[in-house]
Amino acid sequence: MADRTGVVLEGTPICVDRWCRTDGAHLFFLTHAHTDHTVGLTALWNLGTIYCTKITAALITRKIGVDPGRIVILEVGSVYSIGLDHTQGERGGVTAKVTVFDANHCPGAAMFLFEGYFGTILCTGDFRYSPELHNGLRAYFVDRVYLDNTFLDKTRWFPSREEALKQVDEVLARHPEHSVAIGLTNIGKERLLVALAAKFGQPLLVTPERAQTLKDCDVPSGVFQADPGLLVEEKSVAGMGARQLVACSRSELKTIQSHCRGRSWVSIVPSAWCPATQAALTGTERLDSDSADSGSPVYQVPYSDHSSFPELVAFVEMLRPAAITPIVRASNTAVHRLLGPLCRESDPVEFSTPPSVLLRMLAPEPALAKNAVISEAPGRMKRSWSFDNQIRKKTRVDAEDGVDHVGPEQNGEPDLNLTDEPQFRTRKKNTDGGGEAFDQPIKVIQERASRRPLQLMQSPRRHPATMAFALLCRDFFLQCDEP
Repeated sequence: MADRTGVVLEGTPICVDRWCRTDGAHLFFLTHAHTDHTVGLTALWNLGTIYCTKITAALITRKIGVDPGRIVILEVGSVYSIGLDHTQGERGGVTAKVTVFDANHCPGAAMFLFEGYFGTILCTGDFRYSPELHNGLRAYFVDRVYLDNTFLDKTRWFPSREEALKQVDEVLARHPEHSVAIGLTNIGKERLLVALAAKFGQPLLVTPERAQTLKDCDVPSGVFQADPGLLVEEKSVAGMGARQLVACSRSELKTIQSHCRGRSWVSIVPSAWCPATQAALTGTERLDSDSADSGSPVYQVPYSDHSSFPELVAFVEMLRPAAITPIVRASNTAVHRLLGPLCRESDPVEFSTPPSVLLRMLAPEPALAKNAVISEAPGRMKRSWSFDNQIRKKTRVDAEDGVDHVGPEQNGEPDLNLTDEPQFRTRKKNTDGGGEAFDQPIKVIQERASRRPLQLMQSPRRHPATMAFALLCRDFFLQCDEP
């Protein structure tokens, strides 16, 4: 998955899982907090506003150090109206409707469905198809889906999570006296920990860092217990329970076994990917050789948070998109060969980017964003204040359409509103008769256009007509003295 570079919705200021500088982009959506989807996202990142779920926000603020003031929290199952121009979602502006679906991947993972002048686009991020969670997408005519095609190969079949859990039970039944160590990645497979804690009626020992990660992921506190000495102290068997449960990284399995001397261990690595064969694992496989210490066997169980090949086929058959773009670029040919026949026949969506959106894409990136405060009732408005950033945070729910309207309102540089002139005024009249500074919207646009290069024109992805229109807009605002 290292070849992923994220998604750019052409003709819009929207990016998904892409954190490098992109011409015109200022709205950035994060599907989940795995490191291959946050490449380029650092504590100093300042290119725009980040939209993600609450769990993902907690993870990236603590682990990466992202400024919380740049994050807007979206709830799974909710629909939002995001402003694409300087009106920030107010009436009369250009908006995109965003619906958030559970990706059934790791804690906090989300799928984003975008609807606007550009058509209907679904970005799955990493996901595992579940008819109960995803069949609601059948109601949408999706023009393009950016699809998680990690296991898109006819040989990559593996069982459901429920069947994989049964295989874990079978392994443990073969070693009833052994303590259990689960080798995990940083985030993911938390459902397995919950099932083991419930089965044995005791929490799993974890490092303090993993304990904090599990808290961020909203895992119940009774599932795990922090042990500061788990990796640095040798433990005696005396005083330990009859069967010890430990969750750690895969590289820490042998370290934990060596620290708990006098005890036999069975180690389980939950993953559907087998590096040795470069293929999917269909059943439980013992990783240690026959000559290895039989007292501490290691098993790999095909427990996956990605969709298997049959599940991907079922998902596309249900969705019937007009086009598919893989997020793992290397298998683009396989996607069209295996899934192309399942797409519906439809003409490509033709659209032109609205002028107000183009102007916003030419403007400097916003200084800071805000956290969304979600209103629970239509027509109700909630507001909160961040004294550190001095930014007003606002989310409005439209009484007519029941959609949350999310848009930042900064106290620093003014936001342009092409339909409401008073919002352009950022300074009071001079008492010396010098007139009113920045009183007209045209002058604000003038100043911004003169401070920043016309990046839109330099992008090779833009249509020549779009670049020509952007040039005309730039020249008009730079040469016009009065509105």
